[in-house]
This record gives sequence, C-alpha cells and structure tokens, in this order.
Amino acid sequence: MTPLCIVLVMILLATTKCDKCDPDIPSRSLSKSILHDVALGRVSSSPPGRCGPGHYQDEHSNECKPCADGTFVTRQMSEENVLFSCKLCLIPGQNEVTAIPCNTTRDTTILCQPNYYRAEVNRSRCEWTCSLCGVCGVGTNTHLSDVAQPCGNYSNTICCKYEDMKTVNGTCVVKPTSTKVLTPATEMTTPPTPEQTKSSWIEGHGRDWSSSSTARNAAPRAVTRTDRYTTCVISLVYLSSVYIRGLLS
Repeated sequence: MTPLCIVLVMILLATTKCDKCDPDIPSRSLSKSILHDVALGRVSSSPPGRCGPGHYQDEHSNECKPCADGTFVTRQMSEENVLFSCKLCLIPGQNEVTAIPCNTTRDTTILCQPNYYRAEVNRSRCEWTCSLCGVCGVGTNTHLSDVAQPCGNYSNTICCKYEDMKTVNGTCVVKPTSTKVLTPATEMTTPPTPEQTKSSWIEGHGRDWSSSSTARNAAPRAVTRTDRYTTCVISLVYLSSVYIRGLLS
C-alpha cells in the first residue's frame, strides 16, 4: 500500500463514526481498529467469508486457524474482512464488570458497577463508558425529588419532571391536591355538672333576691323624704294663710 493510500485511510479512520454496530461486539466499536489494520496491511486481499467467525487466516500459509482463548472474530468481521489475527477480548476497566465473558465468536459484554450506568461515548451507538448515576434532588436535579426510573445498565436515573409529581408503577403523575377543607375555629364547650348548675342557680337567684331586697329597703327611705317635703309645704301654706287672715281682721 502506497504512503498516500495509508494517509487517506488514516484520515478516513479519524473521521469515521460507527454507523453499523457489530451485534457480537456489544460494549465497544472495532471499526477504527479494523481500518487501522487495513492501513497497515494486516487484512488479507482474499475474498471475505472464507474462514468464518472464530477463525483467522494465517498470513504465511493462508490457512484458516481457530482463535485462541481470549481472542475472537465475529461473523460480521469475517464477512467484511479477512483478518490475519483474532482480536483480543475486552477487559473491564474502571467501574466496569464483566456481564458475559467473551468466546471465539463474540466479544465481552461489559456493564457497570453499582451507581454507574453505560453511557454513549461522543454520541456513538457503538462505544460506551461507565458514568456516575444522577441523583434526584441533588445538583441539577435539585427540584426533581422523585425517581421515575432507577439508574442501571444502559439508563441513567430518570427523575419526574416537576416537583409536585410522584411515581406510580414507574410513571410520573401529578400528586393529588389536598382535599382538606379549612373550617372556622370553634370553641369547644362541655355541659355543666349538676353542682355547677345548682351553684349558678343559687348565684343568679341570690342576685335577684338581693336586688329585690335593696329595692324594698330603698322604698321607705324615698317615702320618708317625700313626706317631710310635703309636710313642710303644708306648714308653709298654713302659716301663710294665718298671716293673711291676721292682716285682714
């Protein structure tokens, strides 16, 4: 391969995105790696599909040989290119765990440790990394307090959109409004006991009796004063009449 071709392939490698994910490579993309092998001449010019999945073509003998443990060739890889070597299986990285071990025809399936989920790398549908799960009610989700979907596998935590929402069977619904009716405050009273009733009766009637007695006692005093005033007037009238008769006689 000429240097110009290698340069063109490397440019293609740098700008190529994963448009078609290999179903047997679930946790990463090998498209750039294979293009790199093409650029370096590590791919046979023989018609693809000759050796099949789980095999590679020996560069010297052109014979198809099986992949060793810890390496693989998928069906899609064997149909698109003839490889001179098998690919190493993916090993878990930071915050990653092996969900399904690899075999000679399929790469390792990687998932994440608790509190992490598989997130796309650069919006690629074929490359993934472990990202920390979001927490409802914290950080950018301060006002989102209820979890609609827990974090795990390939999904981050999903919080209800609004603060007044809650989850019912995994679905966010608006919390029902309070049906409590506010009523005016009322003063609670208890019926009086017989003793209290008797005491109240005595007190009330005592006041009435006292008032009547006062009225009775006050009446004679009023009459006495009136009598004295009347007597005085009569006396004056009598004396006046006597005086007048004396003058006329």
